[in-house]
This record gives sequence, structure tokens and C-alpha cells, in this order.
Amino acid sequence: MKPNVQPGLIVLGSWHVHLVACFPETHIRPAVGRYKQAASRALGPPPPPRPRWWVEGRHMRSLPDAAAVKSALAYLWGHVDQGDLFHSWLRT
Repeated sequence: MKPNVQPGLIVLGSWHVHLVACFPETHIRPAVGRYKQAASRALGPPPPPRPRWWVEGRHMRSLPDAAAVKSALAYLWGHVDQGDLFHSWLRT
């Protein structure tokens, strides 16, 4: 079963990725796990000396309200201002 996810914004930094999305019928961790597996297959082996693409620490949580979403988006746009790549599905 594919995750029912509505993407909002993805920001690709030099060493990390941020994703803001709506997971209406899906738990966050399994859905993100599937995305990471697919990305790992597409990327191939990580460059030495990295043992894997993904770090242990991650921040996966639901944003409780519109103010939290607005704050997260402002944080991510700050990364874009620093030159990170992004794609937005949000309507402006």
C-alpha cells in the first residue's frame, strides 16, 4: 500500500533534507522509511567514508496547528535563502 501523503515543501541541503507534508491516513515513520529506502536505491552506495546515507538523528513529528506549520515553513525558506534547493507543491 502506498502512503497517502500530500507533499507541501521539500528542501535539499548539502547534508540534509527537510520535508513538510500532510500524512492524513498514514503514520509518519513508515512513510518516511519508504521514501528513504527508495532514495537510497536511487542514490546507490554512499561515498566513502560514509557507512550509510542517513544519520541516526531525525526529527519526525506532527505539527500541532497552523502556527507551527507557518513557523516550519519560515525556517525552511531560511534554508532556501542560504542556497539550498527546494520544490514547493504549495499554492501561493
